Amino acid sequence: MSTLTFEPVGRGRHHLHLRYRVDEFSFTTTYWYDTVDFDELEARYGSDHLRLLEFHLLAFEANKALSLAPEAIDVGPYADLVTPEFWELWETVFHHVWAVWRYENDLPDYRLPAPPVAASKMSSSSPPSPVTVDPADTPTLMLCGGGKDSLASMKLLERGGVDYDAFVYSHSTYGRGTMQHALIDGLLASCVPGTVHRAWVIDDGLDAPVATVYPELELTRLIAAETVSSYWTALPLALAHGYTEVALGISHSTDEHNLTWDVTGEDVSYLWGMSSSAEQLLHDYIRSHVATNVEVFHILRPIYDVNVFTLLNRDLPSVPATHSCAQLKPCLLYTSD
Repeated sequence: MSTLTFEPVGRGRHHLHLRYRVDEFSFTTTYWYDTVDFDELEARYGSDHLRLLEFHLLAFEANKALSLAPEAIDVGPYADLVTPEFWELWETVFHHVWAVWRYENDLPDYRLPAPPVAASKMSSSSPPSPVTVDPADTPTLMLCGGGKDSLASMKLLERGGVDYDAFVYSHSTYGRGTMQHALIDGLLASCVPGTVHRAWVIDDGLDAPVATVYPELELTRLIAAETVSSYWTALPLALAHGYTEVALGISHSTDEHNLTWDVTGEDVSYLWGMSSSAEQLLHDYIRSHVATNVEVFHILRPIYDVNVFTLLNRDLPSVPATHSCAQLKPCLLYTSD
């Protein structure tokens, strides 16, 4: 029986090492932060709360291994943190984000294996209560991926007189981190964030050629809930620096689905992790179980992409500095010419 297993999170002062496996397939994701001190976070909030945060970061990285259709889940040393509320969140994200995977692999009936424990019933101890963050003078943290939505969001904040700091993170799926940060620096040069925080995500899961090397698995590819993971990636910064407003530049267009699956009758969207449903789900869970006064929201939610392009007419000189989250980045395009 194939089993998704969570390994203990490894931690350094400025990085986390997240490990998980499905039988003989082992994967790792490492988060590196330039302005997060995990030793200081532990001293301020306690080891139990830091462990809770680490568990969620691990869980939302390990969920990409669900693309291997495990028959069981072993959460290792974190069984006491698998509450009914957590399981509902994790299962709901899987059901909707991995609808694309179920459709591609003709697995309409696949469901996650039942949780091995419900902490509220099985564990002698309960997860720690959510903390309250001491708000900073600048409460708004704007995630900046370098695209058109990031530019439109930052300019909206500036025109509204809202001070903000920026969070930039690279992901190994999109190439070398130095290149990605350099590209985003070109965009930030036309904006006025206060402090710029940086993270580097090094992930070997999405690059693993499992489907190619093991064709007998009959799977197309590994799917990840990257936007959902980015919520969690930003939380250590919110706790460390007092950000009570964590903003993403995502528009209403992500609420549109790609198709209706005739077998199940469900709407399938490869952008569900960016949808308003996912936004509300994550926001409510974080406030109830992690940090009582941290709001996570999409600043462009009321408008569609066509409105974003209209907004960018005001900032045309900055538009060439934008780039999408596509794997082929601009400097690679130039190199290939």
